[in-house]
Amino acid sequence: MGYLQSAVIKRTLSFIYTGSLGLLITFATAIGVGAIAVYILERFYQQVIINSASLWALVLCLALLFLLKSLIPLMPILISLDQTQLIGIILGVFWKGRPYWR
Repeated sequence: MGYLQSAVIKRTLSFIYTGSLGLLITFATAIGVGAIAVYILERFYQQVIINSASLWALVLCLALLFLLKSLIPLMPILISLDQTQLIGIILGVFWKGRPYWR
């Protein structure tokens, strides 16, 4: 809401997300989203057997969620599905889900 209504917030976020710093922030955010998704899966859905197939299913669900969120006209800087965020989600999911690879 602030991004759309405030010129100061819009300029600040645009400045942060330009160049290589923006790429790094986007990548780190996507890794964090993937890791948090695995944590939520471990913590709240204990009946699910976590293995590599369920981790790939989690990546697919997160990608679909990002794709659906990108269709809503909210801050396209933070919520867009591109190659960088997809790779970040995959790295985050499989980094946090490393014990479940087998």
